[in-house]
Amino acid sequence: MTSEYLETNVDDVFAAGDIAEFFDVSIGLHNQMGTWNNSVSTDASPGANMLGERKFYNDVPMYSTGFIRLAHPGHGPDGRANVPDLESWESLDAANRNYQRLFFKDGRLWAAV
Repeated sequence: MTSEYLETNVDDVFAAGDIAEFFDVSIGLHNQMGTWNNSVSTDASPGANMLGERKFYNDVPMYSTGFIRLAHPGHGPDGRANVPDLESWESLDAANRNYQRLFFKDGRLWAAV
């Protein structure tokens, strides 16, 4: 696990990429996104911090694919095991092949599909 600055528990060792379990400042929990987007987006913060800046990593986690036209921004429903009090709303329009689901925690949007 890392801090919001992608620091590990070892002095002067930082983590980045799709294996980094980062502190997600938008939700206040640790998160890991094994995606290309996350792998690329984590590179600036640890690089800047290695040079002495204090730049926290702040990006909206997202899965997306063009194969089935799916976008999934936010923490995601797989986090429900760790956050059992998530509420959700969903809408299905099967005729038009459209599905939407929104996840909320404490009145704030947590994730969407």
